[in-house]
Amino acid sequence: MSLLNLDIGKESEPYGLFVFAIIADQTREKYVTRLNKFFEIIGIDQEKKLSIQEKCKIFTTKL
Repeated sequence: MSLLNLDIGKESEPYGLFVFAIIADQTREKYVTRLNKFFEIIGIDQEKKLSIQEKCKIFTTKL
């Protein structure tokens, strides 16, 4: 995905925008793990039933 093809708007997926900005695979894995932990701490999906994409959507709607 190139930056020219990235359409940043209300329809954009929050998780897709997050991982698009991280180039290195190892860094992406660490950040996703930390993001999951953050969501757990703030009370989004403590039962661990939702996907990371769903958690990101919930978080962005609460802002």
